[in-house]
Amino acid sequence: MATGLAGRIRALARGLALAALAYAFLTGSLATAGVTLKEYRAILKDNKKKPLTRFQLLAQHIGGVYEGFEWANAYLRSRVKPQVYCRPKKRKVGIKALIGFLEAELRKPSIGKGKRYKPNVPIEAVLLTALRARWPCFS
Repeated sequence: MATGLAGRIRALARGLALAALAYAFLTGSLATAGVTLKEYRAILKDNKKKPLTRFQLLAQHIGGVYEGFEWANAYLRSRVKPQVYCRPKKRKVGIKALIGFLEAELRKPSIGKGKRYKPNVPIEAVLLTALRARWPCFS
C-alpha cells in the first residue's frame, strides 16, 4: 500500500514539475536570475562581432547549469528517487553538445504542441526540457 501511495506522490511531483515547465514555456514568466532566450540570442549575435567574450561566458553558464542538473540527479539517485532526466552512464556531454541540444529544442519544442518559446523564457528551463526529452527516465 505504501508503494502505491509513494508512486502516486512521485507521479504527482513529476506532473507538477512538468506543469511548471509548461507554464514557463507558454507564458515566459518563470522567476529566475538566469539568461532569457532574448539575451541568449543577443549574445550569440554579439559573438560574431567580438569572439570569445560574452559567448564564452554564456558557454560557461550553460556548462555550470548542466553541472547543477547533474548534481541534482546524483542527489536524487543517492536517495533512490526518480531523476530529472536519465543520461546514459558512459555518455560524456560537452558545451558544444549542450548548445546543440538547446538549439534543437528551440527549433522544434518538445512541449507546448509545437508553439515557439517566448523570448523571455529562461534558457535554463529550455535546456532542462531538452535534456528530459533527449534522455527520458522510464520506470
